[in-house]
Amino acid sequence: MLADVAGVSDRLSQATGLVKLAISGGDLLMAMATRIITKHGNLKSMSHLSCGLMCLLRDG
Repeated sequence: MLADVAGVSDRLSQATGLVKLAISGGDLLMAMATRIITKHGNLKSMSHLSCGLMCLLRDG
């Protein structure tokens, strides 16, 4: 019983770490996309690219 609880706790902490990593990765991607948009002014293609990257992150 205690081993099961420890295993669940370990998996939960790993999942939490992955979620935090995905969130920080998303923030980084948005910062990069914003920088490229302001640098090149090509909003339409960048929005498609950032949307695709976000979908890739979300879906794995």
